[in-house]
Amino acid sequence: MDSSQIKRFLAKSKTIEHQILALMDITILKPKDYQRRYKFTELLLSCLSSHHGTPYEGILFGSTVNGLGFRDSDVDLRLRPLLRVSEGLYEPISLDDDMVERTLRNIAYQTARCSPSHGLYVPSVKCPIAKLSFFVGESHDDKNLDKMVEGLKYDISLSAGSSLGAFNSKFLRFLCSLEPKFQLLATTIRYWSMVHGLIKPGHLSSYSLVNMLIFFCQTIKPPLLPTIDYMRDLYLKQKKIESDSSSDERSRKGITQIEWHCLVCFDKGRYEPSTNNEPLAILLLKFFEFYLKFPYSTHIITTRPGRALSHDEFKTSTQYHPSFPIKSFLNVQDPFDLKHNTTSGMQGNHFRKILITVRYSYERLFEELRSNFIAPSHVLYSDENRKKAENEPTAWGLNCLFIKPTNEELNSKRLTHQ
Repeated sequence: MDSSQIKRFLAKSKTIEHQILALMDITILKPKDYQRRYKFTELLLSCLSSHHGTPYEGILFGSTVNGLGFRDSDVDLRLRPLLRVSEGLYEPISLDDDMVERTLRNIAYQTARCSPSHGLYVPSVKCPIAKLSFFVGESHDDKNLDKMVEGLKYDISLSAGSSLGAFNSKFLRFLCSLEPKFQLLATTIRYWSMVHGLIKPGHLSSYSLVNMLIFFCQTIKPPLLPTIDYMRDLYLKQKKIESDSSSDERSRKGITQIEWHCLVCFDKGRYEPSTNNEPLAILLLKFFEFYLKFPYSTHIITTRPGRALSHDEFKTSTQYHPSFPIKSFLNVQDPFDLKHNTTSGMQGNHFRKILITVRYSYERLFEELRSNFIAPSHVLYSDENRKKAENEPTAWGLNCLFIKPTNEELNSKRLTHQ
């Protein structure tokens, strides 16, 4: 479903809250989509193992499993090659960088030659991948397979670092189940960012944007989400580990720094429900307002303490890692790999585009709420203004966020003023 169809569909709703629910319903993965992805991944693993003569263990992560995937999202798959040491017993094989590249190139190009797909090797210092795009083949009559593969796109990695991606996926899925409003807001904001072309490789990632939303949900009063430090404390209490510094050092023996930072409690019963009852439309407006006023040049976004840290505070905090690169604008720290600035590849011109788009969207939504809606709980569109909008039914409510600004609006002083 393209954006114009989605806007027409949303225009049928009576409230912005209903529009957000409808947007999630028509864009995110359904149970049948998950089933299709899991089933075809099993076939793909079997095919790769047979073709390459090496058994593979596959770990799905990213949008397929984190509760935030759109129906056209890529499937993120980490492969771990295995060595058979005895009957029914396998051990993972360690690959050097050259072997990783050769294996991924082989997966990309040989798979494309043997199946209805396009293959491409994408080099990267951090995590090289093989990209596979599957389509309906012309040489077979298996209609069930046609339905399964059509439109599926895979990003296949061999990097051990993608195991952290699997944990991040589990973490985000837990947040979606812990606070349904977070999942609804994340779906809306991610779709908004795609419409405006804000999510681009090497610029702003979906993961960075979601972490910015988590940070907002931690800082709003009352908060929608707990801080990650609090989630870690619950884990330590759950495991009956004292949280003083000496026991921390004893507990860290035998595990890596990243594994230590990945200690969070996944027991929903140990969290108090949020008391924030604000409508989703108001929360959206506050999200845009929050990131219009955020002091980017002097503060770090880090979801572990759930508060903005100045550069000086950050350097003396438990969140600091000496390898974390501090930029002169947007800095979003990975909550579990503390040396990773998730926006380190962003250029200043793209950051300015983000700010301009945030300001434009804030003003559109603010005016929409001020002029057209009646209070309170679900931000109902008034009958009088609904009649006025009959000539342009796709413009009202949430759809105002999906209208791209004109060049004149983008270049106006009103939008670019900081």
